[in-house]
Amino acid sequence: MSTPQQSPNPYGNNQAQPGPYQQAPGQAGAPSPYAQPGYPAQVGRPTNTYAIVSLVSSFFIGLVGVIFGHLARKQIRETGEAGDGLAIAGLIIGYVSIGFWVLMFFLMFLPLLFIGV
Repeated sequence: MSTPQQSPNPYGNNQAQPGPYQQAPGQAGAPSPYAQPGYPAQVGRPTNTYAIVSLVSSFFIGLVGVIFGHLARKQIRETGEAGDGLAIAGLIIGYVSIGFWVLMFFLMFLPLLFIGV
């Protein structure tokens, strides 16, 4: 059994041709002539971690969101970090959540006081 021979490269180069998504040998990392210059890294203030925890936890446990929201606002005032809006959103959602559960508690157990069970 014989293997079929590959035809010679019509361009005179007998090296294996790269696939459609591969670079040619010897050109690893070669810049494209159409490449745009990179933008400098944006250096900003880091976001306060407590503010993120406040916002996320306020959707699940409102009291935790309120506590971390107040701690975050205090840290943000002292350190100048970003995230004050996240902390405020966590506080608002946390307080609304607490108010909702207090209202549900009274609506569920208030009729039991009048029925005398």
